[in-house]
Amino acid sequence: MQKPILTIAIPTYNRIASLCKSLDVLFPQAQEDVCFLIIDNASSSSVGDSIRCRFGEAIPGSVRIVRNAFNLGCNANALRCLELTETEWLWVLGDDDVVSKDAVDVVVTEIRRSAGHVAMNFGSHLFRRRNAYSTRGLAATIAGMDSYSNLLYMATTAYKVSLLRRRLDLGYHFGYACAHFLPLLFAGLKEDEEVLWSERQVILSTLQSGVGFSNVFVYLGRYILLDLPIKQTTRAALAKRLRESRLSWSYMLTHLVQLAVTEGSPVEARYYCSQIRLRGRLCDRGVLSRFAGLVNGLALRVPRLSLGAIRGVYWMLHRKPLPVVYVKYDHFE
Repeated sequence: MQKPILTIAIPTYNRIASLCKSLDVLFPQAQEDVCFLIIDNASSSSVGDSIRCRFGEAIPGSVRIVRNAFNLGCNANALRCLELTETEWLWVLGDDDVVSKDAVDVVVTEIRRSAGHVAMNFGSHLFRRRNAYSTRGLAATIAGMDSYSNLLYMATTAYKVSLLRRRLDLGYHFGYACAHFLPLLFAGLKEDEEVLWSERQVILSTLQSGVGFSNVFVYLGRYILLDLPIKQTTRAALAKRLRESRLSWSYMLTHLVQLAVTEGSPVEARYYCSQIRLRGRLCDRGVLSRFAGLVNGLALRVPRLSLGAIRGVYWMLHRKPLPVVYVKYDHFE
């Protein structure tokens, strides 16, 4: 029996329903090249007990379930997956991600076929790539990435463990950036190492599970990545990519007005808006961005009216209600 080369890890917290739906698709794809690691971030009830009750003998023998003694937070629990991995490669999924029915085979095949790569970014429901390509070294990787948002989406990338462990200390230090393994990728990638940008899609959707985290915190922390110990020219290139690929102001406003109305925190929402505008000026001094920031600030003065308008526009465009987004730290687990 050959040794597994890939660990599929899932950090989880109080999402047993969505986790089981994800495992419904993952477990049938089990193979000898792969082992599973599920880390329960001190959920209210034991994730391990729930999985054993739900799947019974259908649980693959390569599944390992670990329960943290304390809740470490979302980013630290993802890094815990890296600490406990015993294989050459690591692929970390969210506990509400739905993979394709051939996702495991796709990732393992790429690992076998592309021995020279240290990271592999795949397509998702957020971004689909027409053609595969590779980049070598950090400068070329930052310049060549076709979607920062897709790279930021944790479940789209499989990493060589040796790459990530080079600067594991920075993973914890830069946890506030809400970028999971990107600080480790950017700080650890050597000039002769390659990143694969695959055209294959492995993530189909994300389940609406009732708890989650908000892109408000992604906005607040994203520019922290510029403090990484990288060359100044590379830092400038990264700042440019962050500016070009920033999340839309309208999407951010949706989060903020829901915070103001549904959570009853208008002052907190206005504070976050001002902080995002202030931090964004480090990279983006454009007139349109300044105008959008001003509009957002004004909209938060009348959050109920703004939320009603957003719901109306969303219904006209999509013919379905505006989904609830998650904005509070007690959801950020």
